[in-house]
Amino acid sequence: MNIMINALEYAKRLRDAGIDRDLAEAQAQALANVLDHAVEHRLATKDDLQKEVSRLDKKIDQLEIRLTNKMFVMTASTITLLGGLMTVLHFY
Repeated sequence: MNIMINALEYAKRLRDAGIDRDLAEAQAQALANVLDHAVEHRLATKDDLQKEVSRLDKKIDQLEIRLTNKMFVMTASTITLLGGLMTVLHFY
C-alpha cells in the first residue's frame, strides 16, 4: 500500500522556500519512502479493519448466545426453586 504524495509539488515548495533543487528532490523521495514503510509495517489497511470487525462480530454473536443460554438456565432454575418452595410451604 502506498501513500500518495505529490513529490514534485513537495520538492517545488521546498525549492520555493530556498532549498537546493537536489536536496529538495532527495527530501521529497525520502519522505515518500518513509511514509510507504510506515504504512506497510505499522498501519492497518481497510482489509485489516474489515477482518477485525468481522472477527469481533462473530465474537459478539457467540457471547450473545452464551448470555441467552445462561439467562434461560437462571430463569428455569428460579421457576423450579419457586415451585419447590411453594410445595414445601403448602405442606406447612
